Amino acid sequence: MPIRDTSYVAAIHPYPRRILFALDGSEASFDTLKSGLRLARPDSSIRAVSVVDRAVRFLEDTFIEEGDKVLAAAAEVFANRINPVELGLVKTDPASDDIPHTLVREAQRWHADLVVVGTYGRRGFSRWFLGSVSGRTARITQTPLLMVHPHLNSSSLS
Repeated sequence: MPIRDTSYVAAIHPYPRRILFALDGSEASFDTLKSGLRLARPDSSIRAVSVVDRAVRFLEDTFIEEGDKVLAAAAEVFANRINPVELGLVKTDPASDDIPHTLVREAQRWHADLVVVGTYGRRGFSRWFLGSVSGRTARITQTPLLMVHPHLNSSSLS
């Protein structure tokens, strides 16, 4: 009979109690938000974040403005929900950081049970050149991650 390791015991809930959504302003990221919200129960806490990538310093103000617009649009999506909701801009370290590491740190800081990100399904050169935020996040996070592919009728894919 195998020996069972009981040194780590975590409470497993039937649904996520703290859901972190990563939004980039695209229509696809709002499809992701709406899909992920189906997992939320009335007592689930929700946090939507937009990451300001400070690697390109001369665009930081533009990224902050865009992030504020993204979060205002998210607030409209959340307007009729009874869940506790938080919105926030999070910033990468200006020198040696990226969006995936920033998302993972934010999930840990906020004690998220689930992180929800969109995936665009890039292939070939564009994937190699642009990379995949969701793919890199999946490789480094220890928080459960839901990657949502946007709806095929989304105008952001045309």
